[in-house]
Amino acid sequence: MARRITEFFSSVPIKSRKIDEQLKQEELPKVSNICSDLSSNNSEDSRNGCDPKKLESTSDQTESYGKITDTIAEPTETKKSEWYKGSKLDISWILQTYSFFQKIKLGKRYGIKCMTCFTHIQEAKKFSKNGTIPIADGVRCDSQNKLERIIDHLTTEAHNAATNLDQMQMKWMEQSDEHPWIKTLKSHEAEKVKLLIELAIDVYNDSRQLTLSAHSWPSRSLSKMHADSQIVSYKEEGLTSQFVQFSPTAALLQYRNPVIYREMLDTVGRSVMEKVVDQLKKIDCFSIQVDGSVDKYGVDNKFITARYLTENLEIKSVFLGESKSDIRGAEGLLDSIKIVFQDLDIEDTAKEKLTGVTTDGENANTGKNGGLWVRLKQYLKKDIFCMWCVAHRSDLVLSDLESTITEVRHWKTNLKAVATFYRGSALRYEWLEKIGDSKKISIYRFPAYFEVRFAEHLLNLSKALWKNLPCMQIHWQSIIESSDSTKIEKSYC
Repeated sequence: MARRITEFFSSVPIKSRKIDEQLKQEELPKVSNICSDLSSNNSEDSRNGCDPKKLESTSDQTESYGKITDTIAEPTETKKSEWYKGSKLDISWILQTYSFFQKIKLGKRYGIKCMTCFTHIQEAKKFSKNGTIPIADGVRCDSQNKLERIIDHLTTEAHNAATNLDQMQMKWMEQSDEHPWIKTLKSHEAEKVKLLIELAIDVYNDSRQLTLSAHSWPSRSLSKMHADSQIVSYKEEGLTSQFVQFSPTAALLQYRNPVIYREMLDTVGRSVMEKVVDQLKKIDCFSIQVDGSVDKYGVDNKFITARYLTENLEIKSVFLGESKSDIRGAEGLLDSIKIVFQDLDIEDTAKEKLTGVTTDGENANTGKNGGLWVRLKQYLKKDIFCMWCVAHRSDLVLSDLESTITEVRHWKTNLKAVATFYRGSALRYEWLEKIGDSKKISIYRFPAYFEVRFAEHLLNLSKALWKNLPCMQIHWQSIIESSDSTKIEKSYC
């Protein structure tokens, strides 16, 4: 066989045993013609009964020409560019296929930039592993590895998120029903659309504020104005109305800053206090209550309230104000009262119509020789009715009772523990409400710990436990029987 192939190639008029890679396409039909002639000759020879050796030689020649055609076709495949994940590793092909890629210059070299990720960089960063998107600013594309990285970017979560956001914006501009907001707005009433606009602006405003603060009122007031203007635009232009940025005028901002707002509150307060002063001058008599509290800045503030009978014989309490004095002790308490009277310009009215004062049992108030009661009588130049606060006094009585009788102390401790057991867990209180609904029993609210201070508040706690007791007994029994309950929960039962 090797000898026959050698004889065949020696008989073909080709200078080299190897086929030239630059063979023109017009020469290929000649090879096919030769193959067809050989095929026809083979068929004629077979009909005429030719020598089998000649037929064998002819078939070998046909196989040789088949190898020639294969050798000619191979160079065309080596000229093709390489492919990676369905994309050609060619910068021109990438820029032509993906319109969001843009060719840029990076120093002396050229690079490529993803405009979709650049436009929606904040959205893309949310889905990036390290919070950066290098291709959004531009990357090099002068090697196969760098082109593969560019193709890999197409399947990342960051690029998909930016693409989805870009498509949503396009659908919004086109007013397409595929956009969830457009579909919702078209299928709901105007009132619901109004509510959605207000919620969108309020949520954005709160997210910018991060937390509620003293400055939340001005911003929320402005967000309400922004929502109203957007609703008017929606009613006039429909869904095609643009969501424009809100730029309030200086007149709108004049009364919407903390300083001006505080001045407005002071003005309103003075207006209210003028009415209070007029009322105090009309009535026959009034009494005051004095109490103090130290704030977080260490300032000892004194709060003055007044109580009187109206023309309809109704008891009414009003707040006269708060003051602080640099003087300590009983003299400082009297000075605080004088400051309030002077601010309201009711010194003469107080000396004429003030008939009583209520304080707690502190020595600075109740001292027989130099307490507030004595000093206030001297200031008014008349005798007044001085009373120890009932709430403070009853609390002292109960405290003495607890220290003397152990059973009372345990009873109060158990009351607070039961209230804490239900108030400290939303799940337990929810179970208690379900039991109350099934038994048609109203559940009373348990007062907070800081509310259980005086005897009056302790009475509210006792009332809540007494009213809720039937439902609590059912709940406690279920806790004891349940295998999922913890030892702490069972200890309360």
